[in-house]
Amino acid sequence: NHAVKISKKYNDDEKLTKSLMNLGNIYSEMSDYAKAVDIYQQALSISEKNNNLFGITGSMFNIAYIYFEKRDFKKAETSFLKCLKIFKKTGEIQNTAKTYLNLGLVSFELQKLKKSNSYLRKSLNLNKKINNRLEISRVLVNLGNLYYRQEKYKQAEQYYQKASLIKDEIGDIKGRGILLGNMGIMFRDLKNFKKAEQYLNESLHILKSLNSKFLLAYLITEMLELFMIQEKTGKMKNLYKQALSLIDELKLTDLKLKIDQYKNYIN
Repeated sequence: NHAVKISKKYNDDEKLTKSLMNLGNIYSEMSDYAKAVDIYQQALSISEKNNNLFGITGSMFNIAYIYFEKRDFKKAETSFLKCLKIFKKTGEIQNTAKTYLNLGLVSFELQKLKKSNSYLRKSLNLNKKINNRLEISRVLVNLGNLYYRQEKYKQAEQYYQKASLIKDEIGDIKGRGILLGNMGIMFRDLKNFKKAEQYLNESLHILKSLNSKFLLAYLITEMLELFMIQEKTGKMKNLYKQALSLIDELKLTDLKLKIDQYKNYIN
């Protein structure tokens, strides 16, 4: 806030944009998405006035990410496509690759699986070109998710294993936590419950240590499904309370509807 006031005082639009972006990031990390979007929109307006491409893409990308977090995938897609157009024009390979990845994720959620595959492959090729191993691992995970959605479990596991090797090498703790969760869900669907519980518990431990509330809410919901299938009501009670608390805090209405089905199993 102090940096924003100083920048306004001296009429320094470039510093003001950067300060607003940083402030928006803070609210985003706190999951105060409404405030974050409002601040990013201010940064976007100033950037558009000055034709500041860095400010335009930075603000727009952050807004798109929040739309994605709030599961407003159509708006996220529109914003990411605008970013992609600018990144391709300015020749920013890393940001182009990152935007292709995000468009792949959005298309996946919109059930456009062929389009998702195309975006992910483009991201993978660009990241290989610049040897960005972190992003390569992320794309591999999401290609695994894509095959998982299509019930091609052998291919999914192969992509997950490739990603796991890279994440171990580069120390991507959060990414490994997400990956372990994905593998747990896959083995649950394959009815290998012992392996599923092992992976999901490992993921839970990592995501709790990182305090990743959004990811935890989704992971715990998947764990509830695992224990419901096995009729392990004792293990469900504590997890249900944790999930409900996170879902209410983050206002995740889609998950609220999903976990309501578990009430009958724990009462």
